[in-house]
Amino acid sequence: MADFLPYYTQDGSVGLYSKEFDDIYHSVFGAYSEAYDKFILPANFNKFLNRNDNIKILDICYGIGYNSKSFLSYFLDYIQSKKINKIKKNCEKFLKIYKKEQNINCTNKANTESLYTDKKLNNKIYIDSTYTDKNAVSFANNISSIYSDNIVGNIFCESIDKNSLCNETICSNNTFKNIFLKLISKFIKSDKKINYEQKTLNENDSETIISNSQTNSSDFCNGKYAIKINAIDIDDTLVKLSPLFKYKHNRQKIKLTGVHAVDKYLKKTNLRIKNKYKYHKEVNYILLIKLLERIKDNYFDYDLKNILQDKKFGNYFDKEMVSFIKYYFYDRYKLSSCKYKLPFLHNIYYRYISRSYKNALQALSYMDFDFNCNFGDARDILKFDSNTYDFIFLDAFTPTKTPNLWTYDFFKLLYNKLNPDGILLTYSNSAAIRNALLKNGFHVGKIFNKSENKFTGTIASKNIDNIEYPLNDFDIGLITSKAGIVFRDENLNLPNEIIMKNREIEVANSSLISSTMYLKNYKEKHNEV
Repeated sequence: MADFLPYYTQDGSVGLYSKEFDDIYHSVFGAYSEAYDKFILPANFNKFLNRNDNIKILDICYGIGYNSKSFLSYFLDYIQSKKINKIKKNCEKFLKIYKKEQNINCTNKANTESLYTDKKLNNKIYIDSTYTDKNAVSFANNISSIYSDNIVGNIFCESIDKNSLCNETICSNNTFKNIFLKLISKFIKSDKKINYEQKTLNENDSETIISNSQTNSSDFCNGKYAIKINAIDIDDTLVKLSPLFKYKHNRQKIKLTGVHAVDKYLKKTNLRIKNKYKYHKEVNYILLIKLLERIKDNYFDYDLKNILQDKKFGNYFDKEMVSFIKYYFYDRYKLSSCKYKLPFLHNIYYRYISRSYKNALQALSYMDFDFNCNFGDARDILKFDSNTYDFIFLDAFTPTKTPNLWTYDFFKLLYNKLNPDGILLTYSNSAAIRNALLKNGFHVGKIFNKSENKFTGTIASKNIDNIEYPLNDFDIGLITSKAGIVFRDENLNLPNEIIMKNREIEVANSSLISSTMYLKNYKEKHNEV
């Protein structure tokens, strides 16, 4: 972290400036938004998740994790939308049955309007001492913990025809209650979750809680998504800090950092924070929990402590997340056995009363999430990695400064790591990079950013159907010029300086047209047409 300087980007996320390369790692217009635009949306995860419940992602140059974070945020939105659609169908089904059996015609508009404004309606419908279905009552009592604003009740109310039903009739009719409860019970059976008792646990409760959680987890396995993210980065400190960075939701003017390389971008326009995509704070908790499981005692090292204690960085870290990690390390010595792990984590929530932490635990209950982080040279790590992946995020620093992860030989390695229908995504538009992908058998296309109305990256796949915007004649022509000469690293062990020098020699000795001449000829030809 000593080699990096943080700054706030336009969408409220934190970006990094590299002192070593004298350049920024993330766009000042939005680090989080950039991850969505260049990696998440072009991947078309919705299409993949509709057909598969198992997904493997390789995140190369993880950094502070925006690509993985944005995927997990996208996944949480996807799951919630599926639940909402499922509930909506059940509500619609219920209304059809109820109208058919009761044939109710209500003309009292005043009572009808109260149906939409009375927040106690849900309690009148859901929570009743005469209910015999314990699962339905449990679902009703916990519905606000599953969804942020009683989504079931809202959808139900929105689905009701104002001209046919009224508040008093619904609340007093037992048939209504019974039918609704049956539908909710069916929904529960296909969507079970771990229910934590709302009380402070002690060590004597540990065995009971653990056994209950195992039972509930096994019950939920049907329809549960299995997600695996393998993250690679050379800087372990950045990875450890990634869940602790703050995200500013409020609109405010971005302050200058005092570093010319960053401020020259910030000064271009009067940038103000704009939240372009929904941000889920629970994603940070999910990643932190998994990191603590993986790294354990090596997490809170000397470098991490110094950074968190440095006042100049304090404005960029979330105090709640820092408190969470401090509590974990300073109080966990009280645990005498790993069997107390679940009640210990449970107590963290009640110590800090964090809704985001609670949502994170619930999210982990409906996905089998495996997060593995590897520190070092990606070339060495992937040589011995036996996994294959559905998606590869290649977010290495610019090829002109760190070409070791952009070589023809490295892409050959990645080709073998990609599943037949898999997708590789990168922000780079370089002709040399696209040529290296083509030479290794990839189908290559461009990433189109709809919000900016321009192409902003490269997508590659073994399946041509995954390429929505193929390379055009101009792109192919540029690849066949000197600009398309690839970087080479046959044994995947050369330093960046040697890789760069070897390519410079090859470009100097090449008889291909220069990129400058190609662009000039193309422009003249285009003007003639």
